[in-house]
Amino acid sequence: MSTVKTVTKNTLALMITSVVSKAFAFITLILLARYLGSENYGKLAFAMALTSFFTVIADFGLSSLIVREVAREKEKAGLYLGTFSVFKVLLAVVVFLALVLI
Repeated sequence: MSTVKTVTKNTLALMITSVVSKAFAFITLILLARYLGSENYGKLAFAMALTSFFTVIADFGLSSLIVREVAREKEKAGLYLGTFSVFKVLLAVVVFLALVLI
């Protein structure tokens, strides 16, 4: 299969998956808002926004770093992934403790 066909096929699959995912999220949002009511849905939305914010902080750019380093030195992938996992868990614990304090 040529590169152009492969890229086209993969792009189309990614677009379809993205549209289906967004449609499902939109429908879920409507159902949750109706079921929970405005006050409880507001609380849920606030909790989800706060969690998303701290998830970004917990990642701390490590995902991009691990991809780059494993691409550079594939033979050290196990070492990098192990270290990355431990560091990510430690950051998640710190972020969780910060969330509890808030």
